[in-house]
Amino acid sequence: MKNIKNILSYITICGLLSAGIAIILTGCTEDRSFFAEETPEVAGFVEEGENYCDECIKLRDLPLVTIECVDAYISVGGGAEVYKGTYCWISGVIILPIGGGISTGSVYHPNGYPSSQGGSGFNSPQTSWYFPLNPLQNSPIYNPLLSTLNLLEKEKLMNVIVMFGESCTQEDYKSIYSFLAQRNIKLPFKMDPTIPALAQYDVQEKTVIFRSINEIILVNLAEELIHAVQDFGFYGSTVMVANKKNMEFEAKVFRDLAEWFHAEDCPNCSPYGVIGYSGSAGQSISFMDDYKDFIDNIILHRQFTAIDEAVYQSLGSQLVGGGTYNNNLAPKVLKSFFGKPRPPKP
Repeated sequence: MKNIKNILSYITICGLLSAGIAIILTGCTEDRSFFAEETPEVAGFVEEGENYCDECIKLRDLPLVTIECVDAYISVGGGAEVYKGTYCWISGVIILPIGGGISTGSVYHPNGYPSSQGGSGFNSPQTSWYFPLNPLQNSPIYNPLLSTLNLLEKEKLMNVIVMFGESCTQEDYKSIYSFLAQRNIKLPFKMDPTIPALAQYDVQEKTVIFRSINEIILVNLAEELIHAVQDFGFYGSTVMVANKKNMEFEAKVFRDLAEWFHAEDCPNCSPYGVIGYSGSAGQSISFMDDYKDFIDNIILHRQFTAIDEAVYQSLGSQLVGGGTYNNNLAPKVLKSFFGKPRPPKP
């Protein structure tokens, strides 16, 4: 968070409001961007019924609000730095003509305290400052104290988390999110460009990690949350570490079932996920054919049954790469989320 050097042209805020974060700065636009309103008012400028003058409108002066944001940390007694929030304030209002085109500007400072709050700089020992804007503080699964995302990364994550409440998102992804939220399980989110995968769940640190900001997308987050559910609700870290191949296969099957059930039940939706058969990626052609039949049969009879479990274990034992597969470990997450019959959607 301390290394970011970005200058932001806008601050996303509508998505935050839909997640329950109240921020009183200005109006909220439909495209989820935070703007100073710049629409000229024509009323009183021309007589009723008279054609207004485009050039005259362009010559009018309108205010441009400049906003600054700072990520605040605190270190008490030389201890570990703790993220206290992101504070934004209006630093100035200037008047510019709109003829050349202007927009609201914002400046992001990656660390320290704003002087307007009485701070004495980075690593101040004080703990009494109040930071009204912490973009993810109301998310039930986000741990703000242990996460190390910068402002842009937090903004991207918040936009993805908002999707878990939208109608076109897969219902089973929503169920995974709700499972964690209802149990008040807050996860740290971090970035690491050296990880081999696009995203991963660190079972020891209980942390979701993304390789880059471009990988903070719904399907990646959903899969890592599935791993978190495996950890907190069904297996625990010891079993997961000893049976990594099982955990990965179950998460991929969950994703495929979630996306195909969604396509079946909401044909007019535009799902955020990519419909496919991720559980067979990198396997032989014969495996891919068997896996496709396995997924299609579950979608057809709308339940993960004991017969499906037997096929699942058979497929798991055929997986190439990724270590050893344990045929004696039941897929508890699949049985819990897909084991009951699903009535067809009207």
